[in-house]
Amino acid sequence: MKKIFTITAIFAVMIWTASVAFAAPGTLSFNPAAATVAAGGSVTVSVEADDATGIAGAALTITHPDTLTVTVASDVFATFISLGYDSADGLDTNNQVDGFDSPVVANSVSGTGTKIAAASPTALDGTNNVLFKVTFTAPADAVEDTEYPITITATSLSNEAAGYDAAGETIDILVGISGDTYPTLLSKDATGLGTGTVTIGADFTPGDVDNDGDVDIFDVLGAIDIMNMAAADQPGAAGFGAANRVDTDDIINLFDLLGIIDLMP
Repeated sequence: MKKIFTITAIFAVMIWTASVAFAAPGTLSFNPAAATVAAGGSVTVSVEADDATGIAGAALTITHPDTLTVTVASDVFATFISLGYDSADGLDTNNQVDGFDSPVVANSVSGTGTKIAAASPTALDGTNNVLFKVTFTAPADAVEDTEYPITITATSLSNEAAGYDAAGETIDILVGISGDTYPTLLSKDATGLGTGTVTIGADFTPGDVDNDGDVDIFDVLGAIDIMNMAAADQPGAAGFGAANRVDTDDIINLFDLLGIIDLMP
């Protein structure tokens, strides 16, 4: 049975068929698998295929706590016009389909995460294996050292208008193009999908005493200045946090100085 692969109406341009055996990528993974973001800040994690050659569509879910806000971009799926869509595919004079200029959809689902889908009329050539760039934004009141798990899973759709069961139907993760068919590259039952973490970290670079973005001799000199202060007068965590987190205590001493020197390029 043919189905329109869709999360919203823009995927009315892509028709999918039943699964067909086909050479397939082995995995999807996060890069980096362990990301750190400051409270109130953002960090971008790539969703990568081991080999993107032949991929024409993707549907996956990034599971994450509702605490993290997610936005999604893609260089390889880019825009409708860059991928060669035309009026026959529903492209209007503004190079949009139903008000969208990109064949990438990302929908946040409370308690689940973010569903992502994309489609191309031609297969990717494998020169770029990064399918999506997922940006996680942490709340301003996030507690340092909190670790949030993130995973890549198959997506369940319940859009009856697109041919899916109203109770929910899990769909394949990656598809390719073979003539007029769209065979499965990575099935809904695939293993080896990425897992990772987003951890709330400090909003400074350890050892960067003067907060200029580099760890260098000026930071060593700054640490020496702090060392010459009485312990009660040192800035502590509220001040030169980058220095006193070198060895995680609240006093700047010889151990911090040596730690900063170790961190210098």
